[in-house]
Amino acid sequence: MKHQRSSNIGLIANGTLQSNRHGLLYYRTTRLYEADTAGLGPFTRADLVARVLAGDTLTVMGVPPASRQRMGRDRNANGVLDGDEPPPSLTAARSGGGMVISWPTNTVGVVLEFGESLAPLNWRTETSVRSVIADRFSITVPTARDSRFYRLRSL
Repeated sequence: MKHQRSSNIGLIANGTLQSNRHGLLYYRTTRLYEADTAGLGPFTRADLVARVLAGDTLTVMGVPPASRQRMGRDRNANGVLDGDEPPPSLTAARSGGGMVISWPTNTVGVVLEFGESLAPLNWRTETSVRSVIADRFSITVPTARDSRFYRLRSL
């Protein structure tokens, strides 16, 4: 079987860098991986190997060339790098005896969490059934006597 250098795939990597989720796009001409966040990188293969050995995780994939930018650095193809997108808005509104917590339906790669304090170890995944109202996911939770905080955490 004849081996040839393939230019019919794009190369991306997804995973964690410094414990934060990131996407990377490989540029064959520079032999560098560009991150989905301005000011982060670029990275050589050796840089990424060292980061994985230090505890980061990366999955490298071949993708169709026309999809490599979207899959590696700009999932919603809006021209803003994924890591530079503003955080999604989370809203809370009283409704009867409860609170309606909502966030945009076009938010990807996040999970809704709650906690009774803002301490890092107190957050748990919210498992209430969610519905879609207009362009927002929503859950309704009973109003609690104690404080309860909600956040969207990137996966």
